[in-house]
Amino acid sequence: TVKVAMLGVGQRGLQHLHALRQLPDAQVVALCDPYPDNLSEEKIRRYAPGFTASGIGLYTSFADLLAAGGFDALYVSIPPGRHDGEVVRAAAAGIHIFAEKPVSLFLDEAREQDEAIRRAGVISTVGFNQRHCVWHTAMRDFLADKRLVMMTVVGNAALEGHSVKHTHT
Repeated sequence: TVKVAMLGVGQRGLQHLHALRQLPDAQVVALCDPYPDNLSEEKIRRYAPGFTASGIGLYTSFADLLAAGGFDALYVSIPPGRHDGEVVRAAAAGIHIFAEKPVSLFLDEAREQDEAIRRAGVISTVGFNQRHCVWHTAMRDFLADKRLVMMTVVGNAALEGHSVKHTHT
């Protein structure tokens, strides 16, 4: 069983929490969010039915979460503009990382994260990689024997604001 801590319990973090709770080999052991009411059992239960905070560490500070330890992997679901070295510090502590996209708004920060991950030898991945989505695999298979000259993709969906998705909910 992989023990998981989550940094960021806004909309995207709640979606990951809901999914993680359905995996038999994952155990969420800690939640961290700077807004204490984002850690409320009642609020979380609306997105993750049956959730209970029993046995789960609740933190409003990443430093406190990291110091407490007891987890193998960290889910980072905070806005990239709010990162403050969490990925680098987690990697240095030997913690495996799942980071929501984008990992950074700045190339130098992304390179620092990459270097720390490589140096530590931890497993790391970035969310929103849809290479296994049925639409994308169908396109890949269809285009496999063709020479692609130009492609246009049109997506129709609700407009989603990252400034809302990653803030105090």
